[in-house]
Amino acid sequence: MDEVSTLASRLQALRVTAGLSQTDVAKIVNCTPAAISYLECGRSRACGAWMAVRLARLFGVSVDYLLEGGDAPDRDSVARAVAAARAPAVSAA
Repeated sequence: MDEVSTLASRLQALRVTAGLSQTDVAKIVNCTPAAISYLECGRSRACGAWMAVRLARLFGVSVDYLLEGGDAPDRDSVARAVAAARAPAVSAA
């Protein structure tokens, strides 16, 4: 992935790289699609701590990367993180 300069552009790049829609991301992180849209459009500059943590975990990146930037993750690591987040939880018997 190329270096991107804002939370909005980083979030959109991660989502597109993962092949997810805004609705998919919203379902996984338990928020509304509008919340994801607002973040991606830069209409909401505030990303709450719980949202930042959930998005970072979904895409396998640090909260620091999501909010501040830095070295972009590679496509494979994003794909693995998303696959793990989408997998149903296995309960211990």
